[in-house]
Amino acid sequence: MKRKLPRYYQKERSAEMKRMWYALIVLGAFFLVPHAASAGTNTGISPNVPVVDNLESKSDADSFKITLPQPGSLQIKFDFPIAGGFEVEVQKSDADGTLSTLQSVAFTTDKETVTGSYTLWANKLRVAAGDYLIKVNFYDRYPYKYSSEDYILTAEYTAEPGNDYEKQPNGSTDLATPIALSSKVTGNLESTLDVDYYKIALLQPGSLQVEFNFPIAGSYEVEVFEQDAAGVLSSRQKVVFDTSEQSTTGLYTQWASKLRLAAGDYYLKVNYYDRYPYKYSSRDYALVAEYKPEPGSDYEKQPNGSIGNATPILWNAKVTGNLESKSDLDYYKISLPQSANLQVQFEFPIAGSYEVEVLKSDSRGVVSSLEKFRYDTDKSTTTGLYKSLGNKLRAAAGDYYVKVNYYDRYPYKYSSLDYKLTVLSNIAISATPVRSSMTIDGKKVNFDGYEILNNNYFKLRDLAFALNGTDKQFEITWDSRAQAIGLLSGERYTATGKEMLPEKNRKKVVVTPAAATLTLDGRTISITAYTIGNNSYFKLRDIAKMMDFAIRRDSAAHAISIVTNERYEE
Repeated sequence: MKRKLPRYYQKERSAEMKRMWYALIVLGAFFLVPHAASAGTNTGISPNVPVVDNLESKSDADSFKITLPQPGSLQIKFDFPIAGGFEVEVQKSDADGTLSTLQSVAFTTDKETVTGSYTLWANKLRVAAGDYLIKVNFYDRYPYKYSSEDYILTAEYTAEPGNDYEKQPNGSTDLATPIALSSKVTGNLESTLDVDYYKIALLQPGSLQVEFNFPIAGSYEVEVFEQDAAGVLSSRQKVVFDTSEQSTTGLYTQWASKLRLAAGDYYLKVNYYDRYPYKYSSRDYALVAEYKPEPGSDYEKQPNGSIGNATPILWNAKVTGNLESKSDLDYYKISLPQSANLQVQFEFPIAGSYEVEVLKSDSRGVVSSLEKFRYDTDKSTTTGLYKSLGNKLRAAAGDYYVKVNYYDRYPYKYSSLDYKLTVLSNIAISATPVRSSMTIDGKKVNFDGYEILNNNYFKLRDLAFALNGTDKQFEITWDSRAQAIGLLSGERYTATGKEMLPEKNRKKVVVTPAAATLTLDGRTISITAYTIGNNSYFKLRDIAKMMDFAIRRDSAAHAISIVTNERYEE
């Protein structure tokens, strides 16, 4: 049987329980309701925790100190009495305590609310880790708008420690945020004057296309700059991103035209486009620098806007290019070693209109037009490409150029998508087996090789083996970054045991040139090679030029001399 407590004890226990419940309610209220800041300046506050305070007079100023452990975004949320006018300033404290202003915002309204309070947000800032000061004072532009009622301040903070966010300050190329290729980076314009720079590094030539996802309330300009060896910047592309479309997310995605760029450093600049002053947004944008490496010779190589820097191509080999703008010109150079037929095959996007011209260069360098075709169609295809042939031309040995440009008869029919160009020819090239007697710095060496178009071609590993121990020795590796054969100058070649072996049953064969991509100490080089059997053969003079050694030839004696301590000469 349960013993009943005395009546006086029951009353005492009931009072104690009431006190405990009251304490719990007060404690919960402390954590659930914004709490008042302590008196004084530089009051310490925490990110994302509301703080309550007030301005006791027009001359009163409140300051709050906040420490951010990582780089991230910071946005001030301010709930204030509608009768008052406030100015909130965000300042950065550096290592020696010096303060610099990052943002100053006036909070005032002429709206009416049932609560007598109104909430506004400042523009989002992207800030580094460190100490910051948030100052609140009376906004004296409207002297009658003063209130001593409470305001609620919240420093909304999101940590952004990785490389997929803009890192401020980045308002110049020296401070540009480095970003990864083909990866999204998130940023925002903190004001209409804000400028964001990003830096990318292309290790190989390739195509670059900017994808930009932006708030429809904003208007942006994105510019691509290239940097030369001297550090001088030049603009390659400038695109305005703006839309009148609506979207459920409030965001819209557009793409710039595709660029083809050489290996090197490039900068992307994002700024407000001031043609539409009402179209500004501090919301986040997302930028992607879509990149595809194109190290071989089967792609257009920019710049190629003139005969002097035309992209060299081979006959019967398809090359991919595009027109970056309506004013873009693409030149290609093809050298015919003998008389042959020549015919242009052109595959182009049906959304575009093109003009393709074949030009001939004579012995004096004078260029004349042989044929000009316009490529345009109203047909539809499953691939979006349409193939057409030019006339078959009979061409003598020599240098020819193919020029591709936009055909402006139909101004709406422009496309920056890829086209594919092939110069068809019936050239037949013979490779004759030869055994060459050669001296390398006076030491006699015999090589098995081929004579092709009056030039000597040898296996690359045979040459590397023979040059071991000289000033021009080089190692052969596989460059996984470039997906190409890699040469390392000055390093001793590692033999495989298959070098300099005599070949049996060699005979004269018909060969087709192929573009070969090599890297020399990381630098990409494209040269012509021939595949015979299971081996690739390279022109001796191409290797001599790459490694910079001299070649002397005694045609009568069929002898070749390599001098490694002398410079290469054409």
